[in-house]
Amino acid sequence: MFSQRRRLAYVWHRSDLMRWQTCGLIAEGLPAIEVQQRPRDRWERELQQRHTNEFLKMTVETDLALIREYDRQVDRLERAIMSAARKERWRDLHVLLSIPGVGKVLAMTVFYEIGYIERFDTHQQFASYCRLVKGSTA
Repeated sequence: MFSQRRRLAYVWHRSDLMRWQTCGLIAEGLPAIEVQQRPRDRWERELQQRHTNEFLKMTVETDLALIREYDRQVDRLERAIMSAARKERWRDLHVLLSIPGVGKVLAMTVFYEIGYIERFDTHQQFASYCRLVKGSTA
């Protein structure tokens, strides 16, 4: 579970860096660039070309290098987490991945946040744990 939470922290850091780049463009009076999924080559090229200030170009290059490193580390963690999940509880993982709309990231999150689903006696307890049912006030 620690690895999954650490992965999420890296994703947040990467998102912050990407958001700062958009804010930097807007602050300079330049139009924002839509960020596409990886590979982000076009986005990176356009970011580097739009800034004329050498200091800003250097910070953009630094942030882009950090974003690429976060990409590599997140991918590495995801592979390790999925590998461990396949070894430990492949049936549970297979069931999660068979649900329409559940991909590997959501499956891993559910898998490691919930732990062993057998600890819930009923599906109502599970739904309540997930905050999927309206609670009552006393």
